Amino acid sequence: MSKSLVANRKASAEDVVTVQNGRGAPKSPSKRSSSTISVSPPSSPQKTPKKKSNDAPGTPTRKKSSLKHPSTPKSSKAKTPIVTPTKNQRKKPSTPKNVKKKLDVSALITPAEDEGYTKEEKEEFIAGLKNLKPLPSTVKSYGIVNKLTGKIGGNAEGGEIYGEQTIGSMQKVVEVMKKFQNLNSSSRFIDVGAGLGKPNIHVACDPQVSFSYGIEINVSRWHLSLSHLIPILRSTLTDVDMPPQKLTLEQGDIFSANTFDPFTHVYMFDIGMPDVIFDHMSKMFNEAESEYLVSYQPPRRIVGKHGFKVELICQMGVKMHGSAEGHTGYFYKRLGGVVKKGNVKRSLNVAPTSTSLPSDIPCDPLFAPAWSSVLSGTETVLEWAEEEQRKFHESGRSQRVRKKNVPFNV
Repeated sequence: MSKSLVANRKASAEDVVTVQNGRGAPKSPSKRSSSTISVSPPSSPQKTPKKKSNDAPGTPTRKKSSLKHPSTPKSSKAKTPIVTPTKNQRKKPSTPKNVKKKLDVSALITPAEDEGYTKEEKEEFIAGLKNLKPLPSTVKSYGIVNKLTGKIGGNAEGGEIYGEQTIGSMQKVVEVMKKFQNLNSSSRFIDVGAGLGKPNIHVACDPQVSFSYGIEINVSRWHLSLSHLIPILRSTLTDVDMPPQKLTLEQGDIFSANTFDPFTHVYMFDIGMPDVIFDHMSKMFNEAESEYLVSYQPPRRIVGKHGFKVELICQMGVKMHGSAEGHTGYFYKRLGGVVKKGNVKRSLNVAPTSTSLPSDIPCDPLFAPAWSSVLSGTETVLEWAEEEQRKFHESGRSQRVRKKNVPFNV
């Protein structure tokens, strides 16, 4: 065998071994003769070269599991997409036909131009109410009240709810009522939640109304008001400067009344009153012949929310005792004028219960006894007030019983 044939066989064997060991592709022999025949051993299946691992040397290699996880079956029901409506797509629910719409109070908020007074003239009149001097009888009556229970009233008990105004602020309220609400000596005045009775005492002195009535549900404050009423009524019998005052203060619940008859003017310091009272009083006012209303609530509540059939005349700020707190008083008149009871059917029982009362003026049964006693004279009211005060003092107050200290036995 020649030397060239032996060399060719060695080169072919080296190339085959190199491919099997994964060291690279076989090198092509240089300048091979066309007559040379190369014989190679039987080829074995080639292996894919392994990738280099980043694991530390000696770490056992992890084999991938050939098991496949069973796929979760998809639900056959299709999910409904959640669609949020845009602002343009959001529509307000339509109002049923049988539901009444709210009353439009835009025309009632502007003060009415009645009895020849314009809005500017009313504002000018209110602005000129400065440094007013109350009547001497009014000053004496307030002096009795302040001596007994202080300026705030009741040793400041409930003053923030009952509205203990200064004498100057209350005088301004009275002047506005006389100017724009026709408050005079023939008027009949009620104060709902009268407290210590200052507004009733004031209008009894100026302009000396024909019937000044206050109703108070709180028993303790009502008895305090009697301590004012008795000396004031006594002074009218002995003091020449004190005119007779047709005044009375009672304890009672306004829910016991059906209407505000026979009163021409309804006054209420209604700060803090709940809505249920307003709803009841609106029915009372609308069913009565009362013509004027003084409230400390704006038209959007009196007219819009509770349905009083009134319109605004004017408004004015007032000051309170003992603090810098102020409120706004709103003066209203009945919308459309007074409707006499003889011309319209009444749904409530308002028949008079006393023969001494005027037959041409309707009166609710709750107010009839008080009106009858006032018409009878000052002495009748004074006797009633003294009797009520005597009953209160004789009943006494419940005393606290202290338990004796009993030693603890071990």
